[in-house]
Amino acid sequence: MFFSSLYPQGLEKCNEALEAPVSMKDADDMLKSASDKFQEAAALALFNWGNVHMCAARKTMDGGRDPPLEEGGPPGAAIATAEKFDDVVARLDQAKGRYEAALGVKPDFHDASIALAQRRYERARLLCAAAGLSGDGNSPAKGHDGAKRASEAEAEFEAACKDFLTVLGQLPETPAKKPEEE
Repeated sequence: MFFSSLYPQGLEKCNEALEAPVSMKDADDMLKSASDKFQEAAALALFNWGNVHMCAARKTMDGGRDPPLEEGGPPGAAIATAEKFDDVVARLDQAKGRYEAALGVKPDFHDASIALAQRRYERARLLCAAAGLSGDGNSPAKGHDGAKRASEAEAEFEAACKDFLTVLGQLPETPAKKPEEE
């Protein structure tokens, strides 16, 4: 659901609850519904703010080059670089802060949990680039200890996979869709 629809829905419920003919019980239910809408809108805003930082990190890390092969780019395109390592780390940290803030507002906001796992994956890509494990070269990026960065990358990849699996296990069951009749 989008913020632009959550806010008016919350405001509408709040205004309805204040009307004279509405009973106290109905008003309480409406205000709870309004509160839930505003909570979700706040979490969604923080999540999207985190996404801005994540996009900036990825753009910096990928250098704005051609898209990856699976998106129609040439072989070897969109390989991460560590040229602006500190800038990318700062943006990834900002994204992490926003995603965690979204979870602070709405602990069951699964999109933020998934984004935190994705952030770990992106950080692992950066660490691989710093270790010299991606791209044409096999030597670590200037100023980086290849073995240390490779070890950090492996730990980050493992943690990202674990986080993804944890989130998948927390997702609510979705009822099976009925096949469409012809």
